[in-house]
Amino acid sequence: MLSACGIIAEYNPFHNGHLWQLQQVKKLTGLPVMIALSGHFTQRGEAACLDKWTRAKAAVAAGADLVLELPLPCVLSSGEFFAAAGVELLASSGCLTALACGVEETSFDFPLLAGTSLTPAYAAALRKGLDEGLSYAAACSRAFASHLPKNVPPLKKANDILALEYTKALLPLGITPLYLPRQEAEHGSLKISPGASFASGRALRAAWKKNEWQKVAACVPAPILKAMQERALPRADLFWQLAAYRLRTLRSSEIAAVSSCSEGLEQRLKAAAGCPDPASALTMLSSKRYSASRLRRLLCQVVLGQEAAIYKRPQPRYLRVLAFNEQGRLLLKTMKKTAALPLLTKTSPSVLKRHSPAVQAQFSAEAAATDLYGLLFSPSLPTGLEHTTSPCYLP
Repeated sequence: MLSACGIIAEYNPFHNGHLWQLQQVKKLTGLPVMIALSGHFTQRGEAACLDKWTRAKAAVAAGADLVLELPLPCVLSSGEFFAAAGVELLASSGCLTALACGVEETSFDFPLLAGTSLTPAYAAALRKGLDEGLSYAAACSRAFASHLPKNVPPLKKANDILALEYTKALLPLGITPLYLPRQEAEHGSLKISPGASFASGRALRAAWKKNEWQKVAACVPAPILKAMQERALPRADLFWQLAAYRLRTLRSSEIAAVSSCSEGLEQRLKAAAGCPDPASALTMLSSKRYSASRLRRLLCQVVLGQEAAIYKRPQPRYLRVLAFNEQGRLLLKTMKKTAALPLLTKTSPSVLKRHSPAVQAQFSAEAAATDLYGLLFSPSLPTGLEHTTSPCYLP
């Protein structure tokens, strides 16, 4: 059986830090690399800066062997469920024997913390923080505080929390992740230092918006730079017009029926319908309990209008191929024998009809997301791309 090392990623956009990570994984494991990639929306609830096929192709061109899509309901979930779904997707291929992830703080003992997270004492501390109105990330950080050495910083950075969630999800598989330190630029940093060759995705998107191409060029592979220069960023103002329309026309109960709202959050969303832009809506809605990322995810769900049930502890229902090379083709050949989920390389309506209702419902959400993504550009992109776009093969 052919085995592979997995990476769960968004590549928003693919940059030199991701390239370094791929090179390190190949060097340290000697295994083919299989990516679980978010689609046209990210776990932060934002439209991806480039379409998923372009991002998947960039990953394969840089050294990945196979890129599979992490389905939309799994992406528009908390970090805990995002990580668990990514691991489940890769494991269901039947080829996963290792997983790599980036971390900010290399001093954490993630396997120890993962074991701690399964204890009753940790569960009680986490619940106490949530009951006091803390966000999941903040409650998690506080619950772990008593289990960390005094000279170790608190567990609060996004990549470190995700690394912990990956470690937890891998425990039943007996796999310990390969933890790779982020290179230079901290996650979410807006700064691109003079002469830097590494920058965060957020900094690169900000520089793209300002047409600061010299800064961008130093931090991304040439094919990605070309794609960025040829295309526009998705427009947040167009998304907000769609979201505001939905919030204005739906009743609170209807908002709850198409989203993972809880604790009356649908009423708070309804109250934000009159805000003039997404920034003011998030300012109005955000609190120590409700992070901006969670609120953006909810807004995406409301605009998409799918049944709320698809967001409840979402699990991948299929293995959708986005891009692959020759080594990836061999992985796919193996997966035809080992995969626990249907393998999708063709996605025409006639092909999808052969699959289960669960597969069709999850793919329907993906198709809706891609059509929504197309409306965030002027002029808008063609409709129906999910059914007509084939996986990219790079020999």
